[in-house]
Amino acid sequence: MVKSITSENSDEFMKLTQRLKTIERNVIGDLWQENTILDNMHFLADDVGSRFAGTPSESRAQEYIFDQFHNYGYTNVMTHEFTYFGWQRGTVALEMLTPKSRSL
Repeated sequence: MVKSITSENSDEFMKLTQRLKTIERNVIGDLWQENTILDNMHFLADDVGSRFAGTPSESRAQEYIFDQFHNYGYTNVMTHEFTYFGWQRGTVALEMLTPKSRSL
């Protein structure tokens, strides 16, 4: 059903518009004024660092994100284990052979 704006319901429309603007201001204001996103990014990038699958840092990041969802009020937060076929970082060696032999 489509309702047109008439002089009879224009006050109702204006009140609704004002309420929506207030809600929008509150939501957008929270996004601009809170540092939650930036704090999360800094923790994951600076404190946890690289998060290759299967590493302790990946596990730490997963636990942090899991806890954050609970802190935001989500109740059905789950993790699922799965098999990951990838590589593991090993030791690296480089030797220069010419013009003079040396390990780098």
